[in-house]
Amino acid sequence: MRGQEGYAFITASSACVPQLMQWFPTATSCHLWGGVDFRFPFTLESFIADCQIERLASYVLIDPLGYMSAFGQYYLRLDRCHLGRLVVAPSVRGCGLGTQLVRCLAQQGSRALGVSEISLFVAPANAGAESLYARLGFRREAYPDRSVDPAIYHYMAAPVSALLAQPASA
Repeated sequence: MRGQEGYAFITASSACVPQLMQWFPTATSCHLWGGVDFRFPFTLESFIADCQIERLASYVLIDPLGYMSAFGQYYLRLDRCHLGRLVVAPSVRGCGLGTQLVRCLAQQGSRALGVSEISLFVAPANAGAESLYARLGFRREAYPDRSVDPAIYHYMAAPVSALLAQPASA
């Protein structure tokens, strides 16, 4: 699948992990992205294990020159396509790739899983990401059980149809 300015949306593999690891130089950046249980400092082996790249549907956006520009995953959670570990390369943040990544994952994941809603978690400290998700149509919801602390993660959901119907500039 090709998107904005020739970016390709393709299946990720463990070969992308060394570059991905470079995007998380601190424990804070790693935990905002991977969750509080993601080990830091990490090794190649611990990163692969914690990221679950071989187990979860994992995708990347590749720029026209072949460089990985974004990464994300999806899986079924509470009968929704749940997006996880979404990240855009630090050097290209603010260029619309977060929007493209979320839309590509939503389209691919909802079709593969046969669902009509998308969900995700976002750390309250990650205000920029939460603002992007809200612009895309995600709304905060209470998580159905007490296994997720709302002080650590906000749970957000959106219908796939609304997310994909928006103009590309969202």
